Amino acid sequence: MTSSRIPGGRGAWIFIVPLLLLMTAGTFYFAFQYKNSDQQKIELFHQEELHTQEIQSLRSQVDKLQSELAEVGSIAQQKEVQLRQKEATLETVKTASEQKETEEKILAQKKELMVLEHQKKLTQKLKTPLEAKEVTIRREQAKIILTFPNQILFDAGSDAVKTEATSMLTVIGNYIQDLPSEVETRISAHQDNTPLQGTLAQKYPSVLELTAIRAASVARTLTKMTNLSPKRILSVGMGDTQPLYPNDDPQKKLLNRRVEIVFDLTPSFQESTNKK
Repeated sequence: MTSSRIPGGRGAWIFIVPLLLLMTAGTFYFAFQYKNSDQQKIELFHQEELHTQEIQSLRSQVDKLQSELAEVGSIAQQKEVQLRQKEATLETVKTASEQKETEEKILAQKKELMVLEHQKKLTQKLKTPLEAKEVTIRREQAKIILTFPNQILFDAGSDAVKTEATSMLTVIGNYIQDLPSEVETRISAHQDNTPLQGTLAQKYPSVLELTAIRAASVARTLTKMTNLSPKRILSVGMGDTQPLYPNDDPQKKLLNRRVEIVFDLTPSFQESTNKK
């Protein structure tokens, strides 16, 4: 019985087995490399996603910052407009204030000029008694004040105006006639704190009543000598309530015994201002 044999016999397996092993190893190697490649791709994909998210986040932050910056810019513009408006308002107020201050100064100067003009006119009319120091004249703001010592107008112990004083009062009455009707004229009589004696003490309870009668007597003389309306004059007795000097010696007491005629030009000035 004969048997057939594969050509090459055992010698052929020597080559086949290593080749099979090499092919198997190559298969595993390529499979391993392919697996690693897939993992790298997955990791790269995740990294790309992360970068994309970071970029979107940064873009969102940039958009937010730009929005906030625009809002801040808008607020800044509003503040700037408000500031300019306030500056304009302050400038207007400042200008108005300066204008008002200037107007007040002008009015004060006009007022002072008016008073000075009246004082000059009255001084010219009373030149003789002023030079003789029988009467003094002064001004206080919008008022002109004539002061007469009691002995110029009244005899001691009397409440009747002296006859020789009537000519001077006539001049004053004519001056009042020329004044605007709104000018207030007040006659006030004053006394020192010496108690009344003799006839005056019997006639008057106090110096207050005495000064009231003397002031009324001067007012009556003015209206009688010049036909001046009694409504143009106010008379008041002040007693010893408004001394010019302390009543601590006879000379000062003598100066406190006086009659004042006060011309208040304030209403006249206000009237002329309103007309303008």
